[in-house]
Amino acid sequence: MNKKHPQPPPVSKEMVPFAQRSDWEKTISQINNTFFGGNAPIEWELQFYALIFMLGFTPDLYFSLYEKCYVLGCFSKWEDVAEMGYLWKLRDIYNVCDLKKYTQEQEKAAPVIVLLQNKLKEKIPPFSEQEEKAIVMTREFGFFVQEIDYALQLADFNHQLSFSSVFSYAEEWFLEGCKTVDDIHLYVTNKSFIVENRKNPEKITFLPLAPRGKTKH
Repeated sequence: MNKKHPQPPPVSKEMVPFAQRSDWEKTISQINNTFFGGNAPIEWELQFYALIFMLGFTPDLYFSLYEKCYVLGCFSKWEDVAEMGYLWKLRDIYNVCDLKKYTQEQEKAAPVIVLLQNKLKEKIPPFSEQEEKAIVMTREFGFFVQEIDYALQLADFNHQLSFSSVFSYAEEWFLEGCKTVDDIHLYVTNKSFIVENRKNPEKITFLPLAPRGKTKH
């Protein structure tokens, strides 16, 4: 992971309200035993309290954060854990329910993400800005593999094969009311015909979009 964050600020557990301290100590013990075998470095506890003040997560979410970093092999360095936590914060993940909801959206967008990675030949990291945009294309735009594959083909045809081009096409089609591949094809056909005949406007005719119906994927 990229090292974007400074060393943890000076904090101590005494800065945590006394009423909440036992919950945090329990979480710290659980993380230490699970991921460090009970042998976390001495400075790790202070670094953990730094995360508490930086991120503002619920105690149980920190366990999930270390669990995710453990799976990715980046749990032992404070900077890596802080960066992952910062990405979660950008995605409005502050508790386990938020994480569960986002994970469901990741799973729904997974086929699109796999398609993009294969066609673009680039990795889309978990919780990254690109992954968030892939989720937007499925959650907000209602586009899935067929529609995104059409965008990839069009971008490739126009020698603009990139994630940003694919997202721009998808956003444009969504704003123009396209819901299916047929809608998109008619829209692109109309748009291409207009461009080709812009000097002869009398030749321009518009094809209607396909009747609105429930989109099938």
